[in-house]
Amino acid sequence: MFCYNDELAYGVIEALKDENVKIPEDVAIVGYDDLEFSKLISPSLTSVKFDRYHLGYRAVEMLLERLENPSMEPRLEFVDVDLVIRESTVGV
Repeated sequence: MFCYNDELAYGVIEALKDENVKIPEDVAIVGYDDLEFSKLISPSLTSVKFDRYHLGYRAVEMLLERLENPSMEPRLEFVDVDLVIRESTVGV
């Protein structure tokens, strides 16, 4: 199960544990954000990590470009991410 963010994944893990679902044997869980707490919960959470500073910096740069040139074409930029594999997906 791929969750929108790590906090949602924490809730999914707790709910599955309450139902005696084994993680990762029955269901693998992946979050997004790689918050510090993700390595402390049990099982530790596999998560997608990205550079928040760079993302915010680029967003402001693009906003300033748009303000200077309101007629510019929209564009799509990709952000590099890393998958930090932990116990919530090990063995899958």
